[in-house]
Amino acid sequence: MTTDQSRTRTLPPTRPALFGASAESLLADTNRLLERAREVQNGVVTTVTRQTATFANTLLPLIREENARLYERQQIEFYAAVSADATIREASLKASSLFGDFDTDTATRQDVYDLLIAVRANGELLDPESQAWLMKSLSSSERNGLSLSADGHARLKAFNADLAKLEREYIDRCDDTAEANVPLLRQITALRLDKAKLLRHASYGSLRMAGLIDTDPMKIQRFFEDTVNSLQPVRDIVLSTYRQIKRSDLKSRHEEDNDPKFYSWDRHYYSEKLLSRDYALDGMTISEYFALEETVTRMLGIFEHVMSLSFQESGESDRDRSASDGNGDAFIWQNGVQVFAVWDTSSSSGSVGTFLGWLYMDMYPREGKRSGFSDQPVRPVSALSVL
Repeated sequence: MTTDQSRTRTLPPTRPALFGASAESLLADTNRLLERAREVQNGVVTTVTRQTATFANTLLPLIREENARLYERQQIEFYAAVSADATIREASLKASSLFGDFDTDTATRQDVYDLLIAVRANGELLDPESQAWLMKSLSSSERNGLSLSADGHARLKAFNADLAKLEREYIDRCDDTAEANVPLLRQITALRLDKAKLLRHASYGSLRMAGLIDTDPMKIQRFFEDTVNSLQPVRDIVLSTYRQIKRSDLKSRHEEDNDPKFYSWDRHYYSEKLLSRDYALDGMTISEYFALEETVTRMLGIFEHVMSLSFQESGESDRDRSASDGNGDAFIWQNGVQVFAVWDTSSSSGSVGTFLGWLYMDMYPREGKRSGFSDQPVRPVSALSVL
């Protein structure tokens, strides 16, 4: 965070998001957003024809509605990862499912797809961003079979159902031996290829990369192979060292070394062994010298220096002053969450520059919070998001 006391503390142009939702309000807001989305979509298909379809009257209203929906959707879905209230987490997950169902329905609307085809066919000259969005929308619809015949669409639906079933089985078997999943992987691979060919792609990789900047899966494959080949000498040395440490470790525990392979799940354990043996390093001991608060402060200081940013922490008193009722607790979802106003100082002269948004840090584990490290969006900041 900013350590330069001479820098003027500037009031951000927007307040942090509020986190006072209930389970009922989350679902009510979700239904409100989805109803508005359906109204916009239905309004477009009832007022625009193939002859009159343009980017401005067809795709732009859909984009603006989606942006406005995303502005609230991200925060609604965020509760599932952080709320201490189980009913709120459950409602957030339900809302996420409703949003997902709506996305699926949207991607399979033939009437919307027909208008997008008309926009492309009408030959309107579009700027690169608008053209990219049009092609992305068409690609999404076509991946859902809207360019297929009725028979082709039925086959695609069957492929998707079979793939979903096999992928669930694969996840359920993840704790089994790797060999147990080989038949499943073969079936999944074959079905993915059939699905890709049905959608007029040579491979599943080509299907997945449709609409990206680079759509050639072989080019990506060659890049990976070149990277692996360049790292091969170093990899062989490291693996040889790990295998030697593994053999010694098994021998010290009087266990037989019947498997010469070194598995991915071995890496972390034997990395610690290597650090301890060759460098006398102990991760747990080192961590004692990195107190959380001081580490965060120094880390943000590095970001400030390297990226021309300023992090101004909004403490409890700051949040209370911003709250209309004088209670700033609604600006955080849990006691202990830190809130920072983030500014771009690259073009400023000692003063805080352009406001970028809010950064939240929720650093401690607790019941109901998603485990492990993660970073998640809460809601967009740009005013363009709510046009």
